[in-house]
Amino acid sequence: PSDEFPVFTEENIDIRGANSQFSLSYGANYDDKVYLGAGIGITSFYKDVERTLTEVPTETDLQQLTLVDAYEQNGVGVNGNFGLIIRPIEFVLIGFNYRTPTFYTISQVQEIELSAQYTNGDFLADGIIFEESNYNITTPSRIGAGATFFIGKNGFITGEIERVQFSGGRLSSVSDPDIQENEINADIDQFNSTNNFRLGAEFRYEIFRVRGGFAYMEDPVD
Repeated sequence: PSDEFPVFTEENIDIRGANSQFSLSYGANYDDKVYLGAGIGITSFYKDVERTLTEVPTETDLQQLTLVDAYEQNGVGVNGNFGLIIRPIEFVLIGFNYRTPTFYTISQVQEIELSAQYTNGDFLADGIIFEESNYNITTPSRIGAGATFFIGKNGFITGEIERVQFSGGRLSSVSDPDIQENEINADIDQFNSTNNFRLGAEFRYEIFRVRGGFAYMEDPVD
């Protein structure tokens, strides 16, 4: 394009999706001093992305050029959660938790179409429908510990530290030859494990509540 023959360009990206989890859990209590919990989570998600790029040139027989790139992902995963809470004294709770990696099985389909509309009414279109690709993804595991201090009936203060092992993520069983599994996992190995910190408090006065919190998330990339 040039100032003499300008081209109008527009891009629209439509993204839709959802993520949900169904959990089965069990808890136990020993003398109101020790609390145990465990659960299994079954997760599912879908994501639809449609990217439309339109170009309208001037001073040519080509009236409009449209490129549509659409793909759909569907996945199912499973994970486990384990927790322990100890009450050493009446106004103190100490907790520990561990979340296993989520093991996802994902399928993806993609279609690309290029169409051209001419001033004389001719319409040409061509496209590519890719074969369905299937792969597995493992997300990082998380382990954490925290404590809560109760200030009588006036509120509480709570803090938590969580460690995330980002290098534990994995991509495997790739059916798409264009995805270099080993190269991607080598890149993942370069991520650092991180410590995330959270601090919160609630204070009560009659029917009023005042809450506040702070969180600090470390960067897994140097």
